[in-house]
Amino acid sequence: MYGPASGPKCQKAHSPRLTFVTFEDAQMEYYALGLAVLGAAVGIAFRWKVLLPIICLLPAASIIFYISHDLSFLEAAIVVILTQVILQGGYFAGLLIRAIATVCMRSKRSL
Repeated sequence: MYGPASGPKCQKAHSPRLTFVTFEDAQMEYYALGLAVLGAAVGIAFRWKVLLPIICLLPAASIIFYISHDLSFLEAAIVVILTQVILQGGYFAGLLIRAIATVCMRSKRSL
């Protein structure tokens, strides 16, 4: 009654294959990690006035990357958007770290 023969025929799923990370893929991940660390460092040490010039220079650097890697327009747009998101996400994390550190320092002083 029940079983594989009674139900609708389904296609056999392909087993996932292991894919190896190329040097270029790993390099891009390191660039993204470095960009996030840069954003966090700026968030911890400075206010938004220091972040603003970096945000203005980042699209130019992304466009240079786009031209040097011969990407399509859609891929270039994704690169520009992702670099901004990663940098600003790191900056926000840096601001949170700074706020938590400030609260901890104030609570130690009052004890």
